[in-house]
Amino acid sequence: MIRQRALISAQVLAEARAWANELTSLEIEGPGDLEPAWRRLENRYGIPYSTFWSLKYRTELKSIWADLHLMLKLAVEHERSRRAAQLSHHKFVETVTGKG
Repeated sequence: MIRQRALISAQVLAEARAWANELTSLEIEGPGDLEPAWRRLENRYGIPYSTFWSLKYRTELKSIWADLHLMLKLAVEHERSRRAAQLSHHKFVETVTGKG
């Protein structure tokens, strides 16, 4: 039972790290913008700056709170759909204006 719980924790933590990395890479604007990007994500989605920091730098991290895991998942889904809508809009504008 304990081993299974540890495996589940490791999987959940890996998902959270991947989502935090994806959100960071979508938000970051260039060198030196890592911490400001995390602050913007904190303001937009309510995910604490410290969560992003911990997932990036704390190697001994063994688990993550369920609410933070869910918040990261929902934030990634929202960012993906938001960016897909932007891309769709830009393609539509290019088609209508004949530019592209």
